[in-house]
Amino acid sequence: MKKLNLGCGYKKLTWYVNLDLLELDWVDVVHNMEEFPYPFDDNAFDEIFAEHNFEHINDLEHLMREIYRIWKNWALLKVEVPYYTCNSAFADPTHKRFFTYRTMNYFCNHFYFNDLNFELVDVRIHFFSNKWFLKSDWLNIIFDFLINLFPNIYERFFA
Repeated sequence: MKKLNLGCGYKKLTWYVNLDLLELDWVDVVHNMEEFPYPFDDNAFDEIFAEHNFEHINDLEHLMREIYRIWKNWALLKVEVPYYTCNSAFADPTHKRFFTYRTMNYFCNHFYFNDLNFELVDVRIHFFSNKWFLKSDWLNIIFDFLINLFPNIYERFFA
């Protein structure tokens, strides 16, 4: 199984091809995520992981098309991004976009604005503990459960 850690930064993943803009010791492929095409063949990866970098991309649609090109059919794409109501989402001036529970729906085959064939398997809203608010992990587990039970209601009335 060939896996890609897209925009790895300081988080090297074992058994992954680690790609980043920075030329660090553990980076396997030095490449800017906003320069297309990527230096990989079509259908090269069984899994692609991207943690906290999609919010920094200028052309998300172009990025998703490139991911679609380099992943194998029915591969797994795992994406972690800050939720749009998170303080850090707005505090970081390098963030170019914000993500809701339904943002990635745009890239699915049933969405009428594009022709990509992604299928959403799981979308979760998760709040982490921080030193100022909701310091309790168990309290976050309860909130996470309730929010993800009714995410559309949460976004409509409480987010």
